[in-house]
Amino acid sequence: MANEATARKPRFYSPQQLAARWGRERRTIIRAIASGKLRAVRLSNRGAFMIPASEVERVERGEQQ
Repeated sequence: MANEATARKPRFYSPQQLAARWGRERRTIIRAIASGKLRAVRLSNRGAFMIPASEVERVERGEQQ
């Protein structure tokens, strides 16, 4: 049986994690955030972003913003 912590979905994805999940380059994810096609939370003034899992699921379902 899977441990509860490993069975849970992540609440947020880094651009690197999302790039790996979608088979894209990290820069492509950053461009989607910058253009407004992908919602993200900025964690610092230096540009660190996290993408909510709900946003990832919305895009994967093909829904528009």
